[in-house]
Amino acid sequence: MSVSPSSAAIGTHNLALWLQPLISPVLEHNFFDVFKAKIENVRSSLFAELSMGTEPVGDRFRFVIELGRHIFAAEVTFVWSDPTIPPEFFFCNPEFDPPVEALSEYVNWDSSDHQCLLKLLRALFAKYREFQISYCYSYDALRRQIDSLMGDHSFDCHSNMFACLNKDTGEVGFIFRIPLKDIVELPAVLVPERDEHKAFLLVGCDAYGAHVASVEVLLSPSLDQYNLVQVELVCFYVFSFQNVITNVRLPKMNHTIGEYVSDVASLLKERIVEFTKNLEMRTAFVRLIGTLEGVENVHVVEPLLNQVTYDYEYEDFRVRVTIDFPIDSNKNCVSVKVGILSAKDQGALPFLREGNFQAQLTADLTPKDKVELLQLELDRTLSSLKRHVAMYMKPPPSYEEVMSLPGASSSNGKSPSI
Repeated sequence: MSVSPSSAAIGTHNLALWLQPLISPVLEHNFFDVFKAKIENVRSSLFAELSMGTEPVGDRFRFVIELGRHIFAAEVTFVWSDPTIPPEFFFCNPEFDPPVEALSEYVNWDSSDHQCLLKLLRALFAKYREFQISYCYSYDALRRQIDSLMGDHSFDCHSNMFACLNKDTGEVGFIFRIPLKDIVELPAVLVPERDEHKAFLLVGCDAYGAHVASVEVLLSPSLDQYNLVQVELVCFYVFSFQNVITNVRLPKMNHTIGEYVSDVASLLKERIVEFTKNLEMRTAFVRLIGTLEGVENVHVVEPLLNQVTYDYEYEDFRVRVTIDFPIDSNKNCVSVKVGILSAKDQGALPFLREGNFQAQLTADLTPKDKVELLQLELDRTLSSLKRHVAMYMKPPPSYEEVMSLPGASSSNGKSPSI
């Protein structure tokens, strides 16, 4: 089972003008913090089609949320000529028959509030979630699996669980929302303002034997919806954070679902604690670099300190050093590039001589030890570069020096013809 946010909807421009502002918040919303909705098959009532004017008259559509292999869908019908009347819903699952007209979001419908449709759909989606969980409880094997969640008090399992049961195939998918703030303190660098991180544990089961068939961990897509002005930075957060929670060794199959949730939460906590510790070590390392004698113009790529660039005086040379840290902070190997910019009394060189090396800065080393190890490798590389530069900068031999070389002159004392 896999879940990915659905793309934005199609054909919204065909909707009635008054309806379009109500749809936009729906398409931007993450249902259960992970699922995107879409609308399909936008069409018009006969009354709307016969109306005068050139405005779009779409007043009904199919509303869909893809839940892995499961779909929550409904036909939604408005009255084109009267926005004050709330919509009717015809759900694709005939067994799902919620009391729509009793919902406060339906009773208090106000089309001047552009959030009114989203509020109503969220209420219906919550009802559908309750319906599915009750549906799962009708199977003894699944009831035991769900009851296994009750022993974990680290967070509210019930409110953070979504179940999708396919009655025809017997397949059931559980999605568990794990608010990371409830299990571990996240480093500030991983929590952009106004955002909250969650991990999602996906467990596929067989409704009859309740055997676990597949397990997957996903990161909340909420970061993708963060301020578009910072989209590059946000992508960086997502990429970096995914490296924290991917490659997690999951428990063996056929655990109870409760054991999966508990074990995965513990593993995530362990990885994030490691990430935080390594980030603190990296911060101390970069700070020490800036205190070294001869180091100037230190530039650090924020927010995860993945690259440090600085200028460095080495004997008669001015060099530029670039240190690239691995994106996965749990890896120890750093790549270093060194370029000689200028030589004393000669100014900028007419060429750029570069050297590269890698250093293993293992976790058992202190930041000071890491800096000393890096300096040792750096000096060794610069010593080699210095010899190359000296050979290149050596002036060409004079005519007399060339002529003094063995075999440079003929026996009659004349220079050999060229």
